[in-house]
Amino acid sequence: HIDSINAMKYNKIPENTYLNVKLRYHHKGDNAKFHYTSPDSGILEFENPVISPTPGQSAVFYENNDLLGGGLITTVL
Repeated sequence: HIDSINAMKYNKIPENTYLNVKLRYHHKGDNAKFHYTSPDSGILEFENPVISPTPGQSAVFYENNDLLGGGLITTVL
């Protein structure tokens, strides 16, 4: 679960399309679909398993090389 979502390029993070999501500074990123659960929170569904996502880490969303926005990981399922 991602909270405190801040959109940069668009008014909202695009839903139901694959985005490149980085969880760490040197992370190459992984494909994930994003779904809003409220105006400032949502859920990421990664295409493949991700190693050690941790509450408190940032999740940063990209579309190609464009920064879309990000939020804070609060819950990992």
